[in-house]
Amino acid sequence: MSATGTAASPAPEVTARRLARAEQKVALLEAMIEDRTRSLFLAQEELRRSNDFLRKVLRTMESALFVTDAECRIIVVGGSASRLLGRDDTDLLDTPLYELVAGLDTCPVFDQTAESEREVVFERPDGTTVPALVTTSPMLDEDGQLVAMVNVATDLTERQRLEHERRHAQKLESIGQLAAGVAHEINTPVQFIGDSTRFLGDVLEDLLALIDAQRRLCELARRGDPVDAALAEVAELEEVADLEFVRDEAPRAVERTVHGVRRVSEIVAALKQFAHPGTGAAAACQLDEIARTTLVVASNEYRYVADVVTDLQAVPAVLADAGDLSQAVLNLVVNAAHAIADRGDDQRGRIDVRTRVEGHDVVLEVADTGTGIPAEILERIFDPFFTTKEVGRGTGQGLAIVRSLVDRHRGTVEVDTEPGVGTTFRIRLPREAA
Repeated sequence: MSATGTAASPAPEVTARRLARAEQKVALLEAMIEDRTRSLFLAQEELRRSNDFLRKVLRTMESALFVTDAECRIIVVGGSASRLLGRDDTDLLDTPLYELVAGLDTCPVFDQTAESEREVVFERPDGTTVPALVTTSPMLDEDGQLVAMVNVATDLTERQRLEHERRHAQKLESIGQLAAGVAHEINTPVQFIGDSTRFLGDVLEDLLALIDAQRRLCELARRGDPVDAALAEVAELEEVADLEFVRDEAPRAVERTVHGVRRVSEIVAALKQFAHPGTGAAAACQLDEIARTTLVVASNEYRYVADVVTDLQAVPAVLADAGDLSQAVLNLVVNAAHAIADRGDDQRGRIDVRTRVEGHDVVLEVADTGTGIPAEILERIFDPFFTTKEVGRGTGQGLAIVRSLVDRHRGTVEVDTEPGVGTTFRIRLPREAA
């Protein structure tokens, strides 16, 4: 071949081999594409099925689901959100979650970097409200920055209704246990009223007879007839009536009757207030007045074992259910009376009931001179059904109920005790304006 000639063409067999390899590569590429396409299709189908399953799960959830971004705006809605809030799911999207909660106008209550839960009250467009327990779980990125929050809200309406009924049942049980004492409290002033009324009735009968005799005497004197017999009758009836005694005792009998009626009215009013089921809603109430009322109802529990000394200062109102607080105070007073009785001696004990203000708190104390609480059981006294009393005298519910009711009102219960000396229980509740 000359220097200027063209290169020789590949042999036909070489070209055939190259073409065969190219065809193999194309076939392999097609197989890979088909495999990838199939895998992608299967993955999409799995994702669709997963999404469908997730949507079905969310639709059947009893709780409401709100996924919010870092700004607390709702980006995903599920579960019973529409039933809970009375709004369509689409209307809830892009709405700040805190705008749906009564009393909130900022985000921080939900802006947590750790899982938390709290009770809130949601507001519906029609003006009604729904209590709910919201559990918030944060979603963080690789750098620990907050990306979103998963909020699960559970409607507490039914639970609160059942709890309210349970508390009322416990209150009625307490009234049943105190019925004998209440009957005795009423019976004593009723006896005063009965004795005084009978005395006044007898006096009135004698006075009416004397008045009739005096009228007859006046009539005889007016006609000019002899009056000696009439004068003797009047004198005799005056002696029977014992006017000097009546003048001294009748006002006292009236006073005893009025006092007895007032006492019965106080007892009935206290019992009515204590037994009232209430609304279950918090309202402004006076802790000192609640203590006074409860002491009237519980008097038979302590009157034979202890003297009650009160220092019930007029304190600011607290936002609470008055029935709940009455039950808590009753349990503490009864517990104090039992602690004194458990000393087993003949000495009367003392129960001090005090109210005062400390900072932003209203404080109620019930102190007794009872047996005190041994150190080994001190941590268990608020446990449900824990009791050291004999069967039939205590169920272990009293202090557990106190803790539950006070916790419900954002308060605390403190205890100071010394075995053989006595115990002081202290309830702290935030003032209404706090």
